[in-house]
Amino acid sequence: MVKNYKENGARDITEVSGLNFELTNLKNGQQGKMTLAGNINVDNRPPAPATNALMQAVMVGNFAIIPTADLKGGSVNGNAHLDVQKGAGSLSQLATLSAIIDCDITPTDIKQLALRFQKAGANLGELRVNGPFDMAKTEGHLNVQLAGIDKNALNLAGAQSGIDFGTTVMNSTNHVDLANAGKQIALKGAFNINQLRVTRANQTTPTLDIVSDYNLNVDTDKKQALINALNINGSENQQSFLQGGLTSPMSVAWGNEANPVGDSAFKLGINKLNLADWRPFLGGTLVNGIVNLAANVSSQQSGKKLGFDVSSDVTGMELNLATNHITQTDVHFQTKGEAANLNEFNLQQIGMQLNHAGQQALSFTANGTFNKTTQAADLQIALDGSLVRLLDIMSSPDIKATSGSLQLKGHVVQNQTSKTVTGNFALADFTGQMQSNRFDHFGTTADLDVAMNGSQLQIRKANGAVTQGQTVGGKFDVTGDYDTDKKAGQFTAKLVDFNENALRPFLASALKDKQLVSVLVNATSSAKLDPQGESSVKADFQLAKLVVSDPTQKTTPTPLEAKFQVDAGLQKQVATIRQFHIALTPTARATNDMTLTGQVDMSQTNATSANLKLKADSIDVTPYYDIFAGKKSEKSAASQQAQAQPQPAAATQAAANTEPPAVNLPLRNSTVDVSIGRFYLRQVEITNWLTTVKIDGGHVLLNPFKLALNGAPVNANADLNLGVPGYQYDVGFSADRIPIAPIADSFAPQYQGQAKGDLIANAQIKGAGTTGVNLKKNLNGQLNFAFTNANIVLTQSKFFQNVLGTVAFVIQEPDLTNSPVKYILANVKMGDGSINLTQFKMASDTFSAQSQGVIPIADVVTNSPINNLPLQLSLRQSIAQKARLAPATSATNNDYVALPTFVTVQGTVGNPKANVDKVALGRIIADATGATKALQKAAGKYINQVPGLGGLLGGSTNAPSGGNTNKPSGGNVFGNILGGLTGSNTNQPASTNAPKKRGLFDLLPK
Repeated sequence: MVKNYKENGARDITEVSGLNFELTNLKNGQQGKMTLAGNINVDNRPPAPATNALMQAVMVGNFAIIPTADLKGGSVNGNAHLDVQKGAGSLSQLATLSAIIDCDITPTDIKQLALRFQKAGANLGELRVNGPFDMAKTEGHLNVQLAGIDKNALNLAGAQSGIDFGTTVMNSTNHVDLANAGKQIALKGAFNINQLRVTRANQTTPTLDIVSDYNLNVDTDKKQALINALNINGSENQQSFLQGGLTSPMSVAWGNEANPVGDSAFKLGINKLNLADWRPFLGGTLVNGIVNLAANVSSQQSGKKLGFDVSSDVTGMELNLATNHITQTDVHFQTKGEAANLNEFNLQQIGMQLNHAGQQALSFTANGTFNKTTQAADLQIALDGSLVRLLDIMSSPDIKATSGSLQLKGHVVQNQTSKTVTGNFALADFTGQMQSNRFDHFGTTADLDVAMNGSQLQIRKANGAVTQGQTVGGKFDVTGDYDTDKKAGQFTAKLVDFNENALRPFLASALKDKQLVSVLVNATSSAKLDPQGESSVKADFQLAKLVVSDPTQKTTPTPLEAKFQVDAGLQKQVATIRQFHIALTPTARATNDMTLTGQVDMSQTNATSANLKLKADSIDVTPYYDIFAGKKSEKSAASQQAQAQPQPAAATQAAANTEPPAVNLPLRNSTVDVSIGRFYLRQVEITNWLTTVKIDGGHVLLNPFKLALNGAPVNANADLNLGVPGYQYDVGFSADRIPIAPIADSFAPQYQGQAKGDLIANAQIKGAGTTGVNLKKNLNGQLNFAFTNANIVLTQSKFFQNVLGTVAFVIQEPDLTNSPVKYILANVKMGDGSINLTQFKMASDTFSAQSQGVIPIADVVTNSPINNLPLQLSLRQSIAQKARLAPATSATNNDYVALPTFVTVQGTVGNPKANVDKVALGRIIADATGATKALQKAAGKYINQVPGLGGLLGGSTNAPSGGNTNKPSGGNVFGNILGGLTGSNTNQPASTNAPKKRGLFDLLPK
């Protein structure tokens, strides 16, 4: 059984079962018997849209065998059947098919040897061989005939590929004479294909008729052949498109003797063959084009010298390459050469030219010689191309060119013991773009000289240079030798004076709006390969004069340097890193030296173990980080945020419900230790950084992880199992008074100078999975953090925008959200499928807020609902009085005025929203201004008879009526609001200059 599994999980099965092959009584001069039986099952399930294929067949064979006494021949009589009992899918046409072999052979005569095809008992065609044949002498006269092959037989072969052969009929008659113990062979015959018409994918080809005949004699002893006749002719819809024939008998010799015949030639021509007619059979790549071909094979000197001259072209060619559709392309091909005694070959010319829109895009030429006896060869090649036209053909959006050329020359020389390859390559004057990298008159050259002598490979020269215009941007050189038998060798490589002219195009995208002014790179490396001893690698890389200009900075930066030194060895699959040293330009804060040492054991095929140590006294990467990161402007950040397109909800939810796949790292029992005394990045200072990471496949253990971040102690530990989807994790973290100003000023330009304070945090979280489905089942732990002594502007947070922003709008106090936050405290417990916000407090100079509540975890975490968490809001005394929300009875010496709850937080964790209770707000305003009692006195007993209105005003339904209803409001806010609700008060004094009254609902968002 043979099973072939596909990438998509599908599989193809071909199975032979119940196989029984038996030989009995097989002896010299006596009759023996051979039997054969078995079952064949084919079950192919290709990926869609292809159709499944199923076939079940039975084979049975029975032959009588009588060997001659000297075992130089014998008689065979019998037959074998292959009967298809079931065919389905793309093999459905094989159902009821039978293949039958009939055999009746004697030591001197092949009476019958036939392969017949039948379907449901009807003949589909056969291949027959018969005639006298002496097995002992290997001499005879045989007739070979292919008869009756039409669509019924051909469609069986084409069914799985969806091919219908229509009206096609194939016939062939052949005669074979064998003499002189089979050394002299005479062949004569004809092969005809009539009415060839093929349909595939609903496209039918033109009707072709092809007629051919041949007559030749071969003498293997004299190593010569005489082709008396060879003709082939074809027509398409009765119009000739194929002609081929000999001008006279042709002799071919590959020995010292030759037939005494004159010169001859075989000429073959194809005229205007339209590839579009055959598109379904061209694989989808070549879809259009007109083919013309002229070939001439000549024989001279009685066949000792053969020549060939072939010229062909495809015009109007269209191709599909990946996602590109190439048009207006022509290809011309020509080859010319000769062969002497079929031993010495002289390839005088191979040429190929690719044109696009009538202009040459690429040309290729080659010539050479080859001696079959001595194995000596000499081949030269040359290639020239226009980058502009080649890239126009490819139509790739990632690479464009406005100028540039390619040139390649090569020379291969070979004899029985050695081979030499030399050549050079040049890319010149390339101006254009490759993805995000821009090039301006960029060029590179390379020279190669490689020799192979026996098992010794020697790189004598592999060097080159990079240029921009006429300026050299750097040089490179590689040399070495290698023994392919011993697998041993040594190599050296050098980079010499690589500067900004070579590197600028490749760094421009990373530098963004900055510009590389200068840089100088030199490097040397050597490698030794010794499978019996220690293999080693040494490298010294030096970067100097690195200057990058920043248009936002007026001063010229100090040139930077970087040095890398490597010394490592490999013996018995164990790599020893003796030294990996990094030295950066020292700063006032750090010496900038770092080393990595350790071992990597690769002796186990299924596991690599490592023990590495990274040490540094002091590191300051600020100047290097500023080169590539710099400061992102607020305008740029806002622009990117505005351009960000939200993902469709369905796609987002599907992604959120999918766990990340399991990760099994290729390391076992590995440890990495990090010890850094001081680390600086802009205003961030890390001291006493100690970390140990242990890796064992998917198990990662981080313990300890301790450092001081700008003087604040930070400790963390993690136990991770990455070997399961979604991962398992047990994480702890604690930090005591991390100053956030250095972090914000360094990495968050939108908070530059606006974020101050200290962070106190501790967390212990344990769980499995990252989706809501698994977090509900597995998440446990707690998280506590506080910002103290803070001064943070959080206007961009969703809490400020959606919740406090709504409150500020309602009470018409925009200063509510503009004031920096001074204090934040949050305590969170996780477990039982929910997040319990046990305490949340926030305070600024204008307000303080607190809340608590339980948030159930949804299957999509960001959709976890916030079910009316009460927001207890207090306003600073001055703000409350200005907004007329301070109760008349509140103490004026309190900093904040606590308001009754009128805001709840709703929505989801991913999009929190504020819900303002308008009735409660009106009630607060009424109580604050004392207007409730005034309204009760004015309305008397009628106000309490309206259901709910007394509750709205906050007064007692039994309060007595009375009071002076004619008393003017004196600018009372509630009077203004009430006026907006009920209309004008006819008892108030008229005032033509009074401001327009605002009703309660004018204060609420519409």
